Amino acid sequence: MFSGKNAAWLHGLEIEPCDPIDVTVPIKPMNGTDPDESLG
Repeated sequence: MFSGKNAAWLHGLEIEPCDPIDVTVPIKPMNGTDPDESLG
């Protein structure tokens, strides 16, 4: 997931992207591989 100025730039706002690229990474996987999440 992009964040900060890079996210604004990707959404078409008139802002220069930054270097290095800002990203946000979740600490816990959100793809359903956690057994507790699949139990519903």
